[in-house]
Amino acid sequence: MRPYLAGMAVLLVVSGVASAQTTQPNVVPLAPAQVPPEPPLPVALNLIEQVTPTVPRLTLQGEYLMWWSKNGPLSASLLAGAPSTSTAFIPGAPGNPDTLPLLSTSTFNVQSGLRLTGTWNFGDERRFGLEGSYFLLGDATDEQSAFVDGSPTAPFIVNPFLAATPLGTSPVANYLGTPGFDAGGGSLMMSTRFQGAELNLLGNIRQSGSSSLTLLTGFRYFNLLERLSLTTSQNDLNGSFFPGQYVKTIDEFRANNNFYGGQVGARFTTGRGIFFLSATGKVALGVSNQQVSIDGVTTTNTGPGFASPIPVTTVPGGIYAQPTNIGHYTRDRFAVAPEVTVQVGVNLTKHLSTFVGYNFLYISSVARPGQQIDATINPTYFTSFTGVPTGPLVGPARPAQVYNSTDFWAQGVNFGMRYDW
Repeated sequence: MRPYLAGMAVLLVVSGVASAQTTQPNVVPLAPAQVPPEPPLPVALNLIEQVTPTVPRLTLQGEYLMWWSKNGPLSASLLAGAPSTSTAFIPGAPGNPDTLPLLSTSTFNVQSGLRLTGTWNFGDERRFGLEGSYFLLGDATDEQSAFVDGSPTAPFIVNPFLAATPLGTSPVANYLGTPGFDAGGGSLMMSTRFQGAELNLLGNIRQSGSSSLTLLTGFRYFNLLERLSLTTSQNDLNGSFFPGQYVKTIDEFRANNNFYGGQVGARFTTGRGIFFLSATGKVALGVSNQQVSIDGVTTTNTGPGFASPIPVTTVPGGIYAQPTNIGHYTRDRFAVAPEVTVQVGVNLTKHLSTFVGYNFLYISSVARPGQQIDATINPTYFTSFTGVPTGPLVGPARPAQVYNSTDFWAQGVNFGMRYDW
């Protein structure tokens, strides 16, 4: 019996040892491996940020423009006066101390106009877009005039000029109104119209919340069309030349400027709540095509030397527009055209907003009609001065066609509505 019990004890001990050897030990899990962060992208690759889908696909914008532009300059005094008591050898001639210019630089009132703009943004991200715009300022005119009745105390009214002769120039005057003899005078009218268009490719390079920065590049066009008209009349009151004698003239100077150029610019927009602010700066470089047309006519019943009447006759040449400079002339000049626009507005609904803004636009080189006038005239072929001339021109071919360029600007406030879709 004891040997049997001893055997059982041995088996139990061996079984316990084996069981202890097959039991799984407690395993402590390792912490997951730490993944190192990706290095930041280079600045050049991080320049263009993701554009949010809040950028509208289509934007349509209309504005009422209330602008004013640079005055129309005159290169010469076209009409002058002198007192009836003047003791000058030639009353009203240039340089006399009592000669008073009667026509001055043309000043234009505020011009009304409109501007229409459409923008289409491409793709799901709407990072790029195409924008077209057109504006028009309506015609503005400035009129000045001076006439006298020819009474003994009325002042002189003349066209002052420099007489060109083979020996040089001298100051003289073409008389329109003379105290006690002639009634007459003149009027000056200048008109201006300004319009332009552009087509730009847009690229949104930064979008952060309600703020964005967009670059643009494209084509720019401007047209500035201006006209200057000078009309004069002289009527003999008492038959000092002959009964019913008269002379009437018309001078026309027109300037048509077309600017064509490429442009670059940038636009920044930001908003807070329902309010927004937009600022755009652009500069265009290109060519300014400047076209000048000069024309003039005289209608009179006065023969050579004002000595005798002739049938009513109309001949080429007015006062400062004579056969020596009448014609159509054109030239091209390099020009720079920057523009700045600022808008402040409010979003009325998800799609509709209204705004008010300021605009300044500049062109470095244009031809304006008042600066294309040559006030040096050869009197031998000057109908209003000598009567209807006969024979060839004697002496210098003046007035001559002159080309004078200047700059031009337009600025003002804008009131607009915008639709986003």
